[in-house]
Amino acid sequence: MNNFFKFHRSGVLFFLLFLALSTLGCDRQNASETGKDSQKPAAAPALAKEGQPAVSVTIDFLDGYRATFDRIPWTEGMTGLDCMEAVRKHPRGPMMVIKGAGETAFLTKIEEAENGSNGGAAWIYYINGEQAKESFGRKKVNEGDAVLWKFEEYR
Repeated sequence: MNNFFKFHRSGVLFFLLFLALSTLGCDRQNASETGKDSQKPAAAPALAKEGQPAVSVTIDFLDGYRATFDRIPWTEGMTGLDCMEAVRKHPRGPMMVIKGAGETAFLTKIEEAENGSNGGAAWIYYINGEQAKESFGRKKVNEGDAVLWKFEEYR
């Protein structure tokens, strides 16, 4: 009978350990396939002050909902990927999935809108009203640029 209680007690401990370990990753908001953790930081990122170089990023879900992030601080050599990383870190930034890294980065999902869903729609970006022709991980943005992401069919 004594062995039964030892076994039972170790089984309960194993179960509690399993439960604790399995819930550790439940609060993760953003992840990429590069394995980097992309949780939002405790403090809000700095916004460009009046007169400082900045870009704006708008996300258009094409269902009547748009989110605009003005005053994203612009720096020399900044890419579209850098813009989206700044948006992701914003306290109201959306959950997004970016696969790959650097010039091969590929945005696959923002909130519930995932590439390939909704009849084949995908996230496509524009700079100053023109559809970009290269990866957002490679495309440089300039001071004052307006970046627009639309969830639409590729044309």
